[in-house]
Amino acid sequence: MIASSMAGKPKLFFLQAGQGHDKMEAGEVPERDAPEPLKDPFNDIEVGEVLPNEADFLLGYATVPGYVTFRSRNQGTWFICKLCEMLGKYAHREHLIEILTRVNKEVAKLDANVDGGRFKQVPSPMYTLRYKLYLKPMK
Repeated sequence: MIASSMAGKPKLFFLQAGQGHDKMEAGEVPERDAPEPLKDPFNDIEVGEVLPNEADFLLGYATVPGYVTFRSRNQGTWFICKLCEMLGKYAHREHLIEILTRVNKEVAKLDANVDGGRFKQVPSPMYTLRYKLYLKPMK
């Protein structure tokens, strides 16, 4: 059970860990038109509102279940590097889910040439946020 003082507040966790032993293979996909993005409604918490215990969580996993993660020997893990880069570039104007989508795109562009194969990685954010979350840059 969540402490009542945390109810309705976002709880963010970014997990840099593999979720298995498989290496994600690369595959080319033909380009196609993307649908228009959905707009998220902003939901205020009303006085006396009862919230689900699992509401307002964001778990940013470095990869999908079953797969390994990769890292650069010089720069560190792909997920954390791209997360920091995208937060630095976009936190002042985009909400966190938009930024995590950018992280997914950037990590998915990278290649790991291991054991004679070309392998990929894609992060896997999971969230129960009920509203858009904007991060205020520190001054």
